[in-house]
Amino acid sequence: MLATTWKRQTGIGIDLGTEAIKLVELRKQGAGYQVLSALRMATPQGAVTDGTIANPAALAARLGEMVASGNYRRRPVVTTIGGRKVISRHIRVPVMPEKELDSAVKWEAERYLPFGNQELVMDYLNLGEVEAEGKKQLSILVAAVPAEVARAYYNAFLAAQLELVVIDIVPAALVRWAGSMGNLMPANGSYALVDLGAEMGNLVISSNRQVAFARTIPMGGNLLTEAVARALGINLHEAQRVKEEEARLFEDSVNARHNREQEGLDETAAAMSRVDSALKDALSDLVREIRRSMDFYRTQSPNSPVGRVVLTGGTSLLPGLDRYLAQELDLPVEVGNTVVMGNAHYPGLLDAGYALAAGLALRGVMPY
Repeated sequence: MLATTWKRQTGIGIDLGTEAIKLVELRKQGAGYQVLSALRMATPQGAVTDGTIANPAALAARLGEMVASGNYRRRPVVTTIGGRKVISRHIRVPVMPEKELDSAVKWEAERYLPFGNQELVMDYLNLGEVEAEGKKQLSILVAAVPAEVARAYYNAFLAAQLELVVIDIVPAALVRWAGSMGNLMPANGSYALVDLGAEMGNLVISSNRQVAFARTIPMGGNLLTEAVARALGINLHEAQRVKEEEARLFEDSVNARHNREQEGLDETAAAMSRVDSALKDALSDLVREIRRSMDFYRTQSPNSPVGRVVLTGGTSLLPGLDRYLAQELDLPVEVGNTVVMGNAHYPGLLDAGYALAAGLALRGVMPY
């Protein structure tokens, strides 16, 4: 979307979330990539809702603060659009030359995209050949968004003195990060990336370093915050603080918590026990979504089973989430915190919340 052939030695990716805006700037360095800067700022309340810019002036002002904090003015950047406004579909078309694919995908995709007569901005990924109905076809992942939504993003970046050159597809950006910076991915085999934001999530299965399957998960960290608020009878602002600072999934065993209660710490222990139970109840929907997606992928690719799960996004930083999901899914699960080349201004650890922004930044310096 808004794609160009632009390529530079440095790239800037900006992940616009409901709760936070994350920026990663990196540079090609030999066979790897050096992180020059990584910034995280709070998204103005209500400025971005379900992938739509609801308050352009507030968002542009916050982006302007980011621009002013570094040497970003008038620099080309890459972003992505999330939420329910973006519709993605897996379609299949006959095997054909690359030059014929654009028009074929557009024609085929319009049959499946529920946008009526709206003007669309569309992009797609060629996932390769598959065998279907006794003949070879191309599997295509198509993503589309109403043009007015894309224009709002472009205008917000322009107002902040940034040049938006590409609106990327989330699955492509995540796999790009995992394969080039994640230090986690084998050259062969399949793995799942689960990116969890505040409102929505994305599940991407990669095989041989390519996107093999992708779908949106209709839940995010806000559901967990609401669960904590209900469990403790507190407001959402305080529940967010408790979730981020005090919640510890699986930190203690049931017996350990029982012992704390017996030692006179029953009020605090009981509250944290309620938080733990509320989080696990809310996370059961996430587990169900992941299982359902993996089961579907298994029916399509029985010879390429998922061997591990990597968590990214701000919600992935919830302590103990990886251990909880590992137990529920019976698979190795890890948080995508990665060691990278830094510099005097930025240390060498990029936490999993920056994964999408890093994958977007890579779009500017990689050949795909």
